[in-house]
Amino acid sequence: MYLKQTPDSWSDRYGDVALIDLGASRAARRPREEGLIRVELPGLGQGWQCSDYADVRQILTDARFDVKPPDCVPSAKDSAEPSGGRLSTARLTNVAMAGMKPRRIERLRPETERTASELLVRLAGTPQPADLMAGFVKPLASSLLCELLQIPDGGREPMRAMLLSAATTGNPLPDAAKRDQKALTRCLAALLTARAAGTGDDLLSAMVRVRGEGEDRLDDGQLVSVAFRLLIPGLQNMVLMTANVLRTLLRHPQDLDRLASRPESVPSAVEELIRVTPLASTASFPRYAVRDAQIAGTPVRRGDLVVGSLAAANHDPRVFADPRRFDIERGENAHLTFGMGAHYCPGAGLARMQIQVAVEVLARQPGGVREAVPGGLGEAATVGWDDTLSVRWPVG
Repeated sequence: MYLKQTPDSWSDRYGDVALIDLGASRAARRPREEGLIRVELPGLGQGWQCSDYADVRQILTDARFDVKPPDCVPSAKDSAEPSGGRLSTARLTNVAMAGMKPRRIERLRPETERTASELLVRLAGTPQPADLMAGFVKPLASSLLCELLQIPDGGREPMRAMLLSAATTGNPLPDAAKRDQKALTRCLAALLTARAAGTGDDLLSAMVRVRGEGEDRLDDGQLVSVAFRLLIPGLQNMVLMTANVLRTLLRHPQDLDRLASRPESVPSAVEELIRVTPLASTASFPRYAVRDAQIAGTPVRRGDLVVGSLAAANHDPRVFADPRRFDIERGENAHLTFGMGAHYCPGAGLARMQIQVAVEVLARQPGGVREAVPGGLGEAATVGWDDTLSVRWPVG
């Protein structure tokens, strides 16, 4: 599921990110005031699509909507992800969040800044144009996860390579990625054994401390499963989000230059970049009604599938003044990119910190960094896992 430009009347309401292209036949339109439209989702059947901010927020926060259909039975996946038993969404989130406390993330900032600066210095010395994706975004994200796991220095290079290979996107998943997912599972299990006391300041030690007691205690397999599900999708999203945010900023060089002299504006600029940047990984999300509900006056029955467009919600003019305008000083910015409530992304704080560091370090590059071929990917394109992000440093 991904966003596309659309010429129909919904674009008047949400700009260039109005609808989700579901890869199926054109959805039958229902009256605009109803708020929901009926759509056909490949492999899932019919469902509802909502795009208003209030409606999207409802299915994120309303306990009557869940990521799994009612009474569902988990199916096997074509990957090496450890099963670890079935965990509830709330339980998984609570354990994952234990390793993502704000103070722990802030302690990672100085090392992330050092790594980002070193990567850009190295990249500036390579033949131009340089690939910001391969030389900066991917190694920065994988290095941050190594720091989160507190991998010893001697093991960081192979761990970074393993993480990036295991996170490779594709359908079907490449054999090399499957092998590295299995290797990562074994590595996480070994790390968990070494940190079973739970006294460290790393991700796995934090998870051990909240694993529970008695019947509620999560076993080692379940903890490894939580860590795996946090790291691999997290790395994919961190890479793609950072790459696309930087690409958006590179297309506004005057704002990039302003941030060089006003680093205090970076946090608000990052929130605006996250709001306006269309990302395939966060474009939409399916939720199932586990009980009868109502959205915008439309009855939604138990078992119904509802798809919410985060990007469309982030461009709702009733919430964001002049939503199509990119404004790095917008101020209050209640975007829904990271979700909300029980479905808030556990890695949001980590991703936000990394993007802030990446933007600040890129902005203060001597002479400024520019997109090598302005508009080279096309206005509606997003940077994918295997794409390049070509940039150049000024001569002299």
